[in-house]
Formats: sequence, structure tokens, C-alpha cells
Amino acid sequence: MLLLRTCLYYKKILSYKLNWNNTIRLIQPKERRQRRDSLSCLIHSINQQERINYQSIESEVMDDLPLLRLTSNILSKSTHSLQEIHICLSSQLHAQLYTTLSCLNTQLIHLSVRDTTCDSKRTVTSANACQLPLFQSQSTLQTLDIPTFPSHELCAHLYRFPKLKSLTIALSHDIRWDQFKYMFPNPIDITLVLTHLNQLVFVRSLLSDPSLFPWFKRLSITSHEPLKQFISKEELKSSVSRLEGLYRITAGWDIIALS
Repeated sequence: MLLLRTCLYYKKILSYKLNWNNTIRLIQPKERRQRRDSLSCLIHSINQQERINYQSIESEVMDDLPLLRLTSNILSKSTHSLQEIHICLSSQLHAQLYTTLSCLNTQLIHLSVRDTTCDSKRTVTSANACQLPLFQSQSTLQTLDIPTFPSHELCAHLYRFPKLKSLTIALSHDIRWDQFKYMFPNPIDITLVLTHLNQLVFVRSLLSDPSLFPWFKRLSITSHEPLKQFISKEELKSSVSRLEGLYRITAGWDIIALS
């Protein structure tokens, strides 16, 4: 009886459109039984809706497949009003999530898909840029935070994001930085996630080409390896002093231009 009442309550809430004008936030409960009971009611209620009108979704899935399915279901029922996606889940589930994202038809301002543990341990090898809802978001996207998504997959498409200010992406294969600059002409912050230390050669090729600058203002390099052992403070200082407009590099060391 209690379960039935709860389901009816959820259904009533969902039927009231004003409840979905802003942000949907999903957090995985710690107690497994609590998780199962609450999810079953919410999933049932969501299934009754044809469309859900909301602007932002925040979901912390951890390792829960039913919660991922619920998140995917809510995304699939979104309307053109959806502008922001913030999702944190195991990188092993990212490919499954990207399949859902590929069906979206909206202009995003913010897209964030992160791992629940360490973003620099692995990339999603089966990912394809066509799976991201980016084509229609080219003129609106301001933040692209996809630290497990391989950069070469994104660069394989002729996208251009003139309003993008913050980019976080996994550095993968060799990359043409002039093409990268064409895609992202006006960022303030760029964060490159390394999964292997041999990718440092691509970072060095970026920092050794003054013709690319002025471009971004801050560069962060992250890795699960201790970067201080493989890149010197003097090397970073030299880059900051030579490259026009670049005033901060964080790569194990944190180097800031004083003038």
C-alpha cells in the first residue's frame, strides 16, 4: 500500500509541469534497499510521461545500472529547453550514456560527463563524436567537460564552437593544433587529460608553436602519473614567457606569469 501511494505521489508530481522547469537532480542512495524502492517508483512515474520540460539535469550514478537507465530515460524525454547536462558515472558506462546523448535535439550551454573515480585512468575507446549532442550546440556551447572522451574523435568532425570558454578533454592520438584552434577559437581554459605519458610529446608540440598564440589563457595538464618527474618547472616557465596571452600552466607545477 505504501509503495502504491508513493508511486501515485510521484506521478502527481510529474504531471505538474512547473516542477520540471529548472533542474532535475539524481543522487544514488547509499542503502541498496532504499535505492531499489525509490527507483522503482520513480522509473514507473517517468515512464508515464511523453515529454519532460526541464533546463538542467545533474546525475551522480556511481555504479548503479537502474539509475543510469533512469537518467537515460529522462534525457530521452527532454525537450528543446534542455541546456545543461552534468553527469558523473563510472567510465565503463560512458559509452552506453553517449548512445542516449546522440538522440538529443537541443542547444546545450554546458555538457559535463565525468568518471566517479579518476578521469585520467582511461578513455572511452568505443566513443564517437556523433554520439555527442554537439552539432546543434555549436553556436551555444560554453563549457565542454568530457575528460574521458578522446580528442581525435572530436577533431574528426568539422565542428566549430565560437562561444566555448572552458574545455576538458582526453588527449589521444596525434593532433593538429591549428585544426583544434579552428574548432575552439576563443577558450579561456583548456584542460588536457593524459592517459599515457607518451602523450606529453603532443603537449610539447602545442607549447613550442608561438604562431598559435594568442589563443587560450590557462592550460592544465592532468595525469595519474607524477608529472613533476617528466616535465620541468623551467620548461613551463619558458612557455609562459614566450607564448602571447598565456599566463598560467598547471602540469605538476603551477606556473603563473607575473606580468
